[in-house]
Amino acid sequence: MEWVRRASAAVLCLAIASAGTGFGSTASAALPADSVLRPPDPGLVHRWAAFNQVPPNFSPAQAAAAAPSFDLATVKLKPSTPAVIAAMRSANPQLKVLVYHNGAFAQKNEGTKYPAAWYARDANGNKVVQTVFGNYLMDVSHPEWVAEVVRQCRAAKASTGADGCYTDMLMTAPLFENYANGGKPINPATGQVWTFPDFQVAVERIADAVRNGVPGPYGANGVARGKRWFASAGASSKTLTNHVDVAHSEIWLRDRGLSASQWPSQADWKLDVDMVVNAEAEGRVVMVETKLWQSASPALVDRWRAFALASFLLGTEGRSTWFLFTPAQTFAGMTVAHPWDDVPVGAPLGPYSRQGGSAGPYVRTFAAGFVAVNPGGSTVTVSLPAGTWRSLQGQSQSGSVPLLARTASIWVPVAAATTEAHATPATT
Repeated sequence: MEWVRRASAAVLCLAIASAGTGFGSTASAALPADSVLRPPDPGLVHRWAAFNQVPPNFSPAQAAAAAPSFDLATVKLKPSTPAVIAAMRSANPQLKVLVYHNGAFAQKNEGTKYPAAWYARDANGNKVVQTVFGNYLMDVSHPEWVAEVVRQCRAAKASTGADGCYTDMLMTAPLFENYANGGKPINPATGQVWTFPDFQVAVERIADAVRNGVPGPYGANGVARGKRWFASAGASSKTLTNHVDVAHSEIWLRDRGLSASQWPSQADWKLDVDMVVNAEAEGRVVMVETKLWQSASPALVDRWRAFALASFLLGTEGRSTWFLFTPAQTFAGMTVAHPWDDVPVGAPLGPYSRQGGSAGPYVRTFAAGFVAVNPGGSTVTVSLPAGTWRSLQGQSQSGSVPLLARTASIWVPVAAATTEAHATPATT
């Protein structure tokens, strides 16, 4: 039996990385339950890889070797892309390929490529430029820009042989403070700064246009994390899942710009876990991603790996959510196998709960496993079920064990545990 099942069928999305990464609109076609990109059964953790986020210096042979390890992945569009797709499909005939394009931004070298009216403007009439990538925000409500997004998808799909598209940046992030140089974008329809609900409706209409205009499975980046998912007053990112086959949550648990020693608040952590619970309950197909991408010791990398995996296991039923933990912005960081990828915890026996009251760890019991996460700032005590258990780190434990602040572990019965163990304890 596997820890958390690495599926043999790979579903890979082809993407171009460039731009960095709700109620009100009407779903144009299938709702979440119809998604053709739903994770395959059986299993709890369905891994995917964001190859669009790493340097494109890997070969078709390397991509083919990695393909069977994942259920979903993304890759940059380069001259070698058709060969990469062919190699991956040869390695895995069940491969699905989505090709990346950007739904809200022109690239940093495209500040004058399109008609002036297509570019978003602030209150002073200046173009809105993203601070990190230097890309230009477009008027997401302009019908000609929307048509251009559809055209880009169609062209990329045709030139690569991909099955469908993945649209980046269908999100309300441009409305955040300091997200872009200058002021916030103005809604041409009102002459005022875009509201979160109106912007959400606009990007969902882009999603509808692509989904209706280009056949094939369709994904988009725009869920962000639990805090945006549960936003109120029509500003929730959750409704993007009504317009796509799979929606990307790119900053689940952490933003890549934080130091490796910065952890989510307990409240934000719980929103992220509850987002997975809610998505699974409603059949909304989401791919969550936890990026470390900071200088960190092997012990800290493993601490983050255990924290992300255990947090995901608290929420998932294995039905509609994909999982990715990536320690480094490299091909190896996306693909190297790890002993914790496969753990025989079995089926969940109920939802997660808090053990020992308001100050205890969050736990979940499985048919052949037990998970505990401590997102708080103080050491807590975990009461293991009866018997002797082996932790992720290979420790045999029973009874009550300490779990340090912002750490997690997964246990299986000693009789069922694998002989593989990792040297770094989760409580360091």
